[in-house]
Amino acid sequence: MSKIVDTKRRSIVKGTAVAGAAAAVGPWVVSPKVLSSSGEVNCTIWTDYIPANVIEDFTAATGIKVNYKELGSNEELINQMKATKGAGVDLCSPTNNRSGQWVDLNLLQPFDYSRIANLGNLNPAMLKVGDTEWNFGGKGSHWLPFVWGTEAIGWRTDLYTPPGGVPSYGNIWDPENEGKTMIRPHSGMLGAGLYMETIGELEPGDVWKAYSSEEAMRPVWQKITDFCIARKSQIKLFWNDTDSQKNGLLNDGVVVGQTWDGPVLAMKSQGEPVTYQAPKEGAMDGWTVWRCQQLLKT
Repeated sequence: MSKIVDTKRRSIVKGTAVAGAAAAVGPWVVSPKVLSSSGEVNCTIWTDYIPANVIEDFTAATGIKVNYKELGSNEELINQMKATKGAGVDLCSPTNNRSGQWVDLNLLQPFDYSRIANLGNLNPAMLKVGDTEWNFGGKGSHWLPFVWGTEAIGWRTDLYTPPGGVPSYGNIWDPENEGKTMIRPHSGMLGAGLYMETIGELEPGDVWKAYSSEEAMRPVWQKITDFCIARKSQIKLFWNDTDSQKNGLLNDGVVVGQTWDGPVLAMKSQGEPVTYQAPKEGAMDGWTVWRCQQLLKT
């Protein structure tokens, strides 16, 4: 959708009634008179990230029609918003770690927390991302959490079975799967680091300790970088959106990859021979990847 925010992606477009923020937190119970004089709200949201019953329940409760467009990447969203200067979009869904790409675009407006009755339902640590990273010009948060997605392991159930029945980030780097895996570069390297802790290439806890400072990060990430470069032949493709993950598993010869939850689970629900599961090292969430990126900026 357009401006629905999420911990893994979401915010609100300049010109939208601030009361619309309530729709981004849920339950979506807002007076049509407050939210939209036209009785409609136009949204852009990530593919497979909003169930049909959520839209139906919102419309039933408020009388507001939801028009939404699905998107597959942050780049697609930003290009759309820049091309139209936000015209026709009330709510959009940027990923929480992309604030730097939005701060100077002047396309978003801040939420008025005082008008969000159920703000207390959100974890303060989740809200902090908006209060710090999305507080443009000191005017308040231009972002609210909506969906907190995970990144873990997806694979073709008809072509591959993780050894021992439990997946690992190490499946990406197993020589058996050379040329048949996929990752997103920055988070794929993070997964490699977590795997390296289990095989003695890094000390247990090194990856997490690397978040503490640049000085702690550099030696750890140098080892991760060297590990990945030495094994680059493992990677069939680098994905950056929903479609590239789906195509990788269904059409491009990938048997196992480090993926988002949404695309793989959507395909599984449609009967495709794929599945998704947290690996033994643990699934990643939006905060972990965001913190990693902040450190890597330098």
